[in-house]
Amino acid sequence: MKKIILIISVLIFSIVNAQSTDDINIITGMPDSLEKWEIRIYKRFEISNGIEIFRMYSFKDGYKVELYKYYHPVKGMVEKPYFTKELLKEGQDNYLSWLKVAMLQIDNLPQMESIRYKLTTKPIIVCDNYGDFGYLTTRSSILDGTSYKVHYKSNGKTNIIEYSNPESYLKTYPGIDELELFTELLTTIRDEFDVWKD
Repeated sequence: MKKIILIISVLIFSIVNAQSTDDINIITGMPDSLEKWEIRIYKRFEISNGIEIFRMYSFKDGYKVELYKYYHPVKGMVEKPYFTKELLKEGQDNYLSWLKVAMLQIDNLPQMESIRYKLTTKPIIVCDNYGDFGYLTTRSSILDGTSYKVHYKSNGKTNIIEYSNPESYLKTYPGIDELELFTELLTTIRDEFDVWKD
C-alpha cells in the first residue's frame, strides 16, 4: 500500500510540475506552429526544473539548429522562468543532417503508450499454493530518468509523440522496433550536433 501511495505521489508531483510546451514556447519566443520541415525535442529530466529543447528547422538559407535550456520557477529558489539559447549550426550543410533524421520516419512513430503492452517479460506458467495454474508476466516501470516530447513536421505531415526513458526500456526489453527507432533518433542528434552526450 505504501508503494502505491509513493507512486501516486510521484506521478502527481510530475504532473503538477510539468511545464507545457506552449508556455515554454511563449517564454523562449519559439512559434507554436512548426516550419515546413522541423523537429523539436523537449528533453525533460524527471528530478529537475530544467528542460532542454533541441530545434532543427528549415529557413531561407538552409537549416538552423538550436539548443535551448529552459528552467521553470521553483519556490524559494528560482523566482521566474529563464532560458539560454545556443546556435549549434546554420546553413546548407545541415541538409544531410536533416535527411538522416527524416529517413527515420518519425512521422509514423506511434505514442509510447500504444506499445506499453510490449514492455513485459515473456509469460511463464505458474502454479499457486492451491494447485491452480495460470501464467505470469512482469513489467518494469522507471519513475525517474528522462522523458522526451517530439514535435515533427515534414512535407505537410505532422506527428507529436512522447517517450519516457526509451533507452533504459530498450536495455530491459531489447528488440522493440519503436524503442530502437527512437533511440536511433537520439543517437543521430548526438552524433550530428555533439549534444546530449551524458
